[in-house]
Amino acid sequence: MTAWKARTLSLAGRVTLATAVLNAIPSYIIQTTMLPMSICDLIDKKIRWFVWGSQLGRRKVLQKKYFHHKDGKIVSAKKSNHSNLWKAVMKAMPYMKKVMVWSLREGKDIGFWTHPWLSNDTYLSEFATRQLTEEEANSAAADWTTEDGEWNWTKLKDCLPNDLLVHIAGMYAPKTGLGEDITTWGLEKDGRFRLKSAYNLVVGHVEEDHEDGWKNLWRWKGPNRVKLFLWLVSHNRLLTNSERKKRQLTTNGNCNHCTNEEETVEHILRRCKKAKKIWIYFHDKITSKDASLDFKQWINANIKNEEANANEKQCILPNQPTKTSRELAWSPPLEGWIQVQTDDSVSSPSGNAAAGGLIRDWLGRCCDAFTCNLSKSSITRAELKGAATGLDLAWNMGYRKVELNLDSTTAIRIIKNWEDDSHSYGVLACQFGNLLSRNWTVVVNHIYRECNCAADFLASKGHDMDFGTHRFNVCDPRLDYWLLYDVMGVSTSRIINTMKGSVLVEKGKSKREVLIESSK
Repeated sequence: MTAWKARTLSLAGRVTLATAVLNAIPSYIIQTTMLPMSICDLIDKKIRWFVWGSQLGRRKVLQKKYFHHKDGKIVSAKKSNHSNLWKAVMKAMPYMKKVMVWSLREGKDIGFWTHPWLSNDTYLSEFATRQLTEEEANSAAADWTTEDGEWNWTKLKDCLPNDLLVHIAGMYAPKTGLGEDITTWGLEKDGRFRLKSAYNLVVGHVEEDHEDGWKNLWRWKGPNRVKLFLWLVSHNRLLTNSERKKRQLTTNGNCNHCTNEEETVEHILRRCKKAKKIWIYFHDKITSKDASLDFKQWINANIKNEEANANEKQCILPNQPTKTSRELAWSPPLEGWIQVQTDDSVSSPSGNAAAGGLIRDWLGRCCDAFTCNLSKSSITRAELKGAATGLDLAWNMGYRKVELNLDSTTAIRIIKNWEDDSHSYGVLACQFGNLLSRNWTVVVNHIYRECNCAADFLASKGHDMDFGTHRFNVCDPRLDYWLLYDVMGVSTSRIINTMKGSVLVEKGKSKREVLIESSK
């Protein structure tokens, strides 16, 4: 069936072929073997596809009837001869358009000016700073990239204002080999459609985070005394100085340890300098990781935290230490291998993101370096962008045995599951699938940020550059300082979590947590 092209035969010819040949094929097998009903249904389905000229699951009769052009625009006008099902689809279309998110892959199917790929309600044609030619107005997103797979900033700056360019800088440019452009479901983090979120969208109900928070609280496996305390905290029912002042039990509602800070429930548990010291001791990432969350979201995030949900052994042996101090330092790759180190950076005042990285040999020498100014981008997207750029650069330089060192477990998890490309980082997952499937060996390691100082320096320099990716001077004395810092084996003390027995990159050792090894 796949050898015959439906467009070369008429409808009568396809029916004749299906009757004479395709229907006869399973008949011979059925004489000696009982085929499952699922197999029979699949055969019938493929025969129907062939008869009606289906291709890639899309029937041309539906495409002819409901699609105006090849650009995928659906007929929106409801006619009396349309089916009730199609009328229902059209009724739901305004809701769908609000949450469907375009995902650039190769960029050949998405119109750069005519599709809202930057955001759901932004058509770039409305913001053009000059009159577009007919060719430009009908161009695809892929037409606005360079041969290196980066955005063509020379062309973009000529047509768009800077406030849109900063958002485009945070979008991964389309590249050949990433597959067809797709749309994803914007209400779910993984990009997949779910009936629950669609129903909430239509009826106007938005499920708030605190509803799940109560469930997580009562499902939390811990002492009832602590559980009830968290319940009181969530209801803001602690007798703080602020609350005592409202009840006229005191004249001072400020914290006893902080100057001119009102003592609220949130302040006691989160903002007070005494509380911060405790949080840093138990979890050194918690203050930076959750700084943007409001109080209830912060409580819910900590309740769901794996470290908060202690297992039975820890409850039985409470004195068993879960933290230890380690000396961390840069560790070189094996001889004959090269090491790609990348990192991200976010500017505090503006929130703009950048990425950077370098390629090093087993002697610690820098073979090449780069920086990226991604402007309005997320931390994870910047981390993934830097990793993809570093791997692509290593491939183009001819290296075939590569270590990729990252200090972001989230980015490593996405790289590890690159086959799942439906989420918001799907285009980057596709890019890693393309990179890791090449004829080379790539090992991805998780390292601590104390071992990634050179890449962190390069990422911070991305804020000073123009939009896009730029090669960095490997002879820069500021970079030489961090290279020498690593080669000399300078170590940094850090209190780390040993509860899960994680593999570390320590001074004088080559232990690594190898999450991916791709070789052909």
